[in-house]
Amino acid sequence: MNKTMRLGNMLKEEYVIPDLKAETKGAAISELLSLLNQNSPGINALKIRDLIFEREEIENTSYGHGFAFPHARTDEVDDLIIGLGISKSGLNEKTPDNIPLSVVVILLTPSHISKLYLQTLSAFAAFARNEANLENLKSAETAADVIDIIWQSAVQVEKELTAKDIMRRNIATVTPDDTLKHVANMMFKHRLSAMAVVDENENLLGQIADKDLIQAALPDYKALINNLNYAF
Repeated sequence: MNKTMRLGNMLKEEYVIPDLKAETKGAAISELLSLLNQNSPGINALKIRDLIFEREEIENTSYGHGFAFPHARTDEVDDLIIGLGISKSGLNEKTPDNIPLSVVVILLTPSHISKLYLQTLSAFAAFARNEANLENLKSAETAADVIDIIWQSAVQVEKELTAKDIMRRNIATVTPDDTLKHVANMMFKHRLSAMAVVDENENLLGQIADKDLIQAALPDYKALINNLNYAF
């Protein structure tokens, strides 16, 4: 089984700007998020921008070699989203190696996925270290050209993930002695269709699902459960 994929295959033309109008990294981030919001209207671009800028205050994401990788982990997205913008003349931004910042790559990932983000960031860093790639990107005229240049570089991303990489770690649980009313209320509160049942030492004993509650003849909660917004 092929466990890798080319970095270029992870980008979409609708999230690429081959000629940024922005003059600073902050403005470039806003320009890319505006494009993202335009093509994915359900995403709260303002909230994501605040998350990215908060991280920028903690650590400058300018990588060097003309690249920056601002990023955020947020449940505003369901999967890894990559936005890429290129400044032909360079952005007004301090960089660790004094090479003008020309390429801004935004990485957005759900809070429960981390490995794919790290693998993708590592692949972009490898791509950035080849000086020819920067010049090739700056000469690109269209979004399709940008993606083709990255694809032709043959940089690979590990794509095989395990259950551990995407599992939820902080989950709501119930105990064997909790009433079914309490279980139903917890499902509604946390928008779940099933919950783990654990003992006093947090050892897993089993699972209880919304269908189990219905089958247990809880007519007062049937309507409540039918209105749950399932997380699974």
